Order: sequence, then C-alpha cells, then structure tokens
Amino acid sequence: MQGYYRWPTIHGDNVVFGSEDDLWLVPAGGGVARRLTANLAITTQPFYSPDGSLIAYSGREEGHLEVYSMPSDGGPPCRLTYLGANSTVVGWSRDGKRVLFTSDAYQPFSGTGGIVSVGLEGGLPRNEPYGLAVSITFGHDGGVAIGRHSNDPAR
Repeated sequence: MQGYYRWPTIHGDNVVFGSEDDLWLVPAGGGVARRLTANLAITTQPFYSPDGSLIAYSGREEGHLEVYSMPSDGGPPCRLTYLGANSTVVGWSRDGKRVLFTSDAYQPFSGTGGIVSVGLEGGLPRNEPYGLAVSITFGHDGGVAIGRHSNDPAR
C-alpha cells in the first residue's frame, strides 16, 4: 500500500502509526490497517502506554496541539490538556500513570519547551526535572536519555 506513514509505536503484536492526519492500527506482521481516529485536524506522535492499554497522542482539534489519550484498540479520546499552546507527546512516565509531553506554554518563545507531564484524568500539568528537551527515553537500568535538538536534522 502506498502512502506516507509517520510516528510508529509498537507494543506486542501491534503497531500504531500516523497517516492522512489520523492514527491507524496494524498487526506488526503486516495486514490491513484499521483507522483509530477520524478527527477534523492532524493527530500526531502516538505512544503506547507501558502496559499497552492506552495510546497518548497530540491533536490539533481546536487550534494548538493538545494532549489526548484513548484505548489502544480504539474508542473515544480523552483530552488531557487545555494549555492553548503547542504540546507534543513524547512518551509515558515509567509507571504509566502520566503522559509526558513538551510544551511551550511556560516558555517565552514558541517552539521551545521542557518535559511536562499530565495525569490520565487531566488536571494541571507538572514540570518534570529534565529541562528543555524535545524527546526522552528511559533505560531499563534507571538511565534517562533526552534529546535537546533531535528534531533539527542539522544537529
């Protein structure tokens, strides 16, 4: 199948990816993809929760990118942030209870932000102790790797 596929995330035997401004689910071994979202605007950056039950993603339904979650096999989304700023999901906390994202809501310039988290019920976001970054990953031994300029191919 021809197309433009972005932001793959895998858990077990399933892959979720972005295409045509929506999220799609396909078996890791291949097969027919099933659309998970049918939004009015772009849906980006999906991440499976550590247990695979949820997907967190960024969506631009009402202007700025905000953070959403939904069941990983499809279902109604839950909007978690109302910041009115660009908020891009970058993963999950180690325990899977908070969605990690970057946001320029607390910064003087757009496009620059630190790692922030929000609980699965929404509420006020919490600044995380990683500083300015655009990506984060956790190692099995307790290590943390952050990307500060990883969205700029020149760096």
